[in-house]
Amino acid sequence: MITMIEKYNQTLNLNMNSTPRIRTIPKAYDEIKKLDKDTSFTLRALRRMCANGDIPTVKVGNKTLINVDLLIRTLSCDNETVCVL
Repeated sequence: MITMIEKYNQTLNLNMNSTPRIRTIPKAYDEIKKLDKDTSFTLRALRRMCANGDIPTVKVGNKTLINVDLLIRTLSCDNETVCVL
């Protein structure tokens, strides 16, 4: 079984010079659903993580924007910090 981060790495060959993929909360959730259509992760959980500061966000007017690549890394616990959600 292929993991979400492996599928992400296969579909996107990003390097450090690429532009970050910034999305609104619903569109970021749609990106997660594209990678794993059977995910148990919910839009409500994503909104809650943003509100709690678990995921870095940027507020622009009334919109909350998320770096999708960072979101995927955070959810995959593919970073050097302890993954606690």
